Amino acid sequence: MGPSISVCYRSILFVLFLICFGLVLLVHQLTHLSLSYTTPAGQYNLENAEKGGYAVGAFNVYNLEGIEAVVATTEAEKSPAFLQIHPSALKQGGVPLVACCIAAAEQSSVPISVHYDHGISKSDLLQALETSITSLPHAKGLLVEAELGRLSGFEDGLTVEEYEARFTDVAQVERFIDETSIDALAVCIGNVHGKYPPSGPNLIFEFQYNRRRR
Repeated sequence: MGPSISVCYRSILFVLFLICFGLVLLVHQLTHLSLSYTTPAGQYNLENAEKGGYAVGAFNVYNLEGIEAVVATTEAEKSPAFLQIHPSALKQGGVPLVACCIAAAEQSSVPISVHYDHGISKSDLLQALETSITSLPHAKGLLVEAELGRLSGFEDGLTVEEYEARFTDVAQVERFIDETSIDALAVCIGNVHGKYPPSGPNLIFEFQYNRRRR
């Protein structure tokens, strides 16, 4: 029994070694992937959109199927996009979800940026930074977006009633941008979280026009 036990013990050690070695390689690849994806795709997308006078779609994703759907559609339409990760999705999906988004963006034939959507706490932001999401923040050489105003609607557990909504105040825009040094401003012009009512959106595009003229 002695030799058999010895052989079995060595086999177990060898299997454990292979598992550990595989995990080390996986962590190394994920780290390399996260660190290598530092191109400012978000800024590139927004600058080109402003020059071309078009919008860039931003889509919240929660799993591999959602990521594949967004990338396949953007490639078919030859249109740039943002893959957005909400705090609830980051909590559930963690590093694997972010790694999938980054890998998909890196391999896409069109410019795609990975964006952290609606960060509400310092711990959320730090977790997102650790996973190298590209829309956070200047300390990492990345793009920062902020919302001025308040959107109504329901999305990912956040509910804001219509009477609580606030349009973006044009008078506050310049000061807000100057004091925060943000790269992109998310405005509230009648857009809502989640689904629009049956009557459809009531968007005030005059705000965007006036802002572009200033």
